[in-house]
Amino acid sequence: MIHGLSKHTKNAGSAVAYFLDDKYFEVDTEVDLDNYDPKQKRGDWKQREPKPVLLEGDPTQLTALCDSLSFKNCYTSGVLSFSPEETAKIAATPGLKEQLIEELRAYAYAGVKNDDSKPLLVVQHEHTGRLELHYLIPRVSLESGKYFNPYPPNYDGRRGKGANDVFIEQDKTFVDYVCHKYGLQNPRDPEVAREIKFNKFDSNKELKIAINERISNTCQCRGYSIKR
Repeated sequence: MIHGLSKHTKNAGSAVAYFLDDKYFEVDTEVDLDNYDPKQKRGDWKQREPKPVLLEGDPTQLTALCDSLSFKNCYTSGVLSFSPEETAKIAATPGLKEQLIEELRAYAYAGVKNDDSKPLLVVQHEHTGRLELHYLIPRVSLESGKYFNPYPPNYDGRRGKGANDVFIEQDKTFVDYVCHKYGLQNPRDPEVAREIKFNKFDSNKELKIAINERISNTCQCRGYSIKR
């Protein structure tokens, strides 16, 4: 299981539309080393098949809630991504998917006691051949009306000094706990992790680098950053 967070925090309507849209933008994975530009997005719009499935929350209500906030950042969104093997296990285990959603809710709302004050939108994607649980959390405490951030500020490290290291450690603990408890694949397990390593004289080094960058760019196109 991998947990990724989106850098987008302002337009909840766009995030919800992306979650529920029957179409998606597939980035072109063909590598042209002579004209390769990781900043340029190339690809085609394709149908999501199967279509997205709403698992938790009311999209209209949560979008309206986020739009009503006066805060600069009105929501947090992310994704729990599973391998094909994990996807098969979750599909074959009644109630496991719901348990994973509740583990996410408990992690994001740690310290919040009132169950009615833990709004969460979760949409299932499986068009990639594996399970993805995309989620959105409003950045407001329903108990006090004050600003609420489920994770340490500046978790992506892009807005000056923040708590990026704190978030990484907390997130590793969350992933470790869930993977161990439910028998899922931990991306930090040496038997699971897949890091590209290059021989000093590898004739395909440039091609491998371009492919690796394209994969990373695909994640960035979706607005997600993966913490390792």
